[in-house]
Amino acid sequence: MLAKPKRKLNARSLAKRDESELTQKEYKYLFRKQKERTDAAFSKYIRARDGACVLCGSSEALQCSHVFTKNAHGSVRWDEMNAHAMCAACHTKHHRSDPGAYLEWMIERYGEAYFELRRRANEYKKWTIEEMKALEAKFLEAYDA
Repeated sequence: MLAKPKRKLNARSLAKRDESELTQKEYKYLFRKQKERTDAAFSKYIRARDGACVLCGSSEALQCSHVFTKNAHGSVRWDEMNAHAMCAACHTKHHRSDPGAYLEWMIERYGEAYFELRRRANEYKKWTIEEMKALEAKFLEAYDA
C-alpha cells in the first residue's frame, strides 16, 4: 500500500478557510506566516518612520530594534514605542555590549511613559490572526502614506 503524499501547506489557500475548519498544524502554520508578515510590515514602517539610527544618526543598514525583545515580550511586539530604527552597529551594541545607552535614550525621550511600556511588556498577550492582519494593514498603510 502506498503512503499518501504529504500535502504542502499554503498560507493563501488556508487563509480562505474558516479557522474552525483548520487542523492544529494548519492553524499554527497560518499563525506563523501571519506573524512573519506583520513583523515585516512593522519593521518596514519603523525604519521609514525614523529614517536614521536613533542613537548615531546613520542611515546605513537600518534595522528595527526592540527595547523589549519581541519573543520574550509579545504584548509589546508591535508597539511603536517599543521599536526604533538602528544601524547594524548600534543594534549589535545595544543587544550585546552596552544596552545602557539605549535605555538612557528611551528614558530621556519618553520619561515616565517608558516605565508604562516596561509594565505592559510584562503582561501576557495572545494575538489572534485577525489582530495581526489588522496591524499589518495599519503599518503598510502608514508606510505608504
